[in-house]
Formats: sequence, C-alpha cells, structure tokens
Amino acid sequence: MSNDLIKEQSYIIKKHQLLQYLSIYIRKQFNMNDIFVSIRDRISEDLKITQNQFLSMIKFLEREKDFIDKDRRFIIEYFYDFIQIKKEKKKYVQKQTNLNEFIIQ
Repeated sequence: MSNDLIKEQSYIIKKHQLLQYLSIYIRKQFNMNDIFVSIRDRISEDLKITQNQFLSMIKFLEREKDFIDKDRRFIIEYFYDFIQIKKEKKKYVQKQTNLNEFIIQ
C-alpha cells in the first residue's frame, strides 16, 4: 500500500471520528452548539477549522475514551490535518530616518 493511500485512509478515519464526536456534542445541546455546528459543517466540506475553533472543543475531546489518557499535544497532532495554522504576520518595521544626512553643512 502506498504512503498516499495510507494517509488518505487515515484522514478519512479521523474525519469520521471527529464528525461523530461533533454529532454527539450537538445532540447534547451545549451552550457552544453553534460553534460545534460550524465546525461540523467545515469538516464535512473538507475545510480546515481555525486554531480557536479547535481549542474550543479540545476540552471535550480530552474526555473521550480514545483520548482520556492522552495529553493535549497528542490530540492536536492527531487532528492536525483539520486545523488551519496561522501564519505569522510579518511585522513592518519602520526604519528610523535621520535628517542629518540631508542637511548641507
């Protein structure tokens, strides 16, 4: 079996697993129900979710049988393919100008 095929199967399994958990959370009608619904919709459409969206549900995932003995880092790495990683914004640093070089002496 090729690596690509294995990765694809792994992705499908994890997607199904994540959607299953989200369905459970949505049925339980938590206060965060709208967030769970939007996450479910994005995952269903093969779109990535934001880091904040994932972090909002990680406390629920940590209580699941599959992850109860795992740390947060493991869970993040496990579902990494579904998380949109923020790219660091380049900071614009304004160069300090000095008018002394323009003054004729």
